[in-house]
Amino acid sequence: MDFSPDGKLLASGDENGNVIVWNFNTRSQMNNLRGHTGRITNLKFSPDGTLLATSSYDKSVRIWETADLNNQPIVINANEGFIFSLAFSPDSKFLITGSTDEDRLVLSPTRAEYMTGEICSMLDRNFTMEEWNAYVGSDIPYENTCGDTPAIGIRRKEE
Repeated sequence: MDFSPDGKLLASGDENGNVIVWNFNTRSQMNNLRGHTGRITNLKFSPDGTLLATSSYDKSVRIWETADLNNQPIVINANEGFIFSLAFSPDSKFLITGSTDEDRLVLSPTRAEYMTGEICSMLDRNFTMEEWNAYVGSDIPYENTCGDTPAIGIRRKEE
């Protein structure tokens, strides 16, 4: 279980993969978040209270937006083993996970805009319309993914 930083929300998980979010002030259930297919192993609210991260025996992490828990979560499948530990960076931009997958921690951005910095440092171009539709979705209006860079190709490391 974990409380949101403001103490208004309480989240708990069960053996069926459900995450229950409670309004602690009224002692009432607000939402039952579904998506995990195994027992919930950990859950944490971000320091700024805008996100809730959940992990499960299904080897996935889900990041939910607390402002609208009905939105689909970001799903992270970066661990090969069962995930037991979660920690947000102090600025809430990254989530660190620990699992039974060797002795390593996995650092993942918590929002798409934080991912672009990493991706765009390796590319010299924006998504094409076809790539946008395949990876982002045709229902979301196209926008430049890496600024106004017109070149095409992958940046090579300078040696």
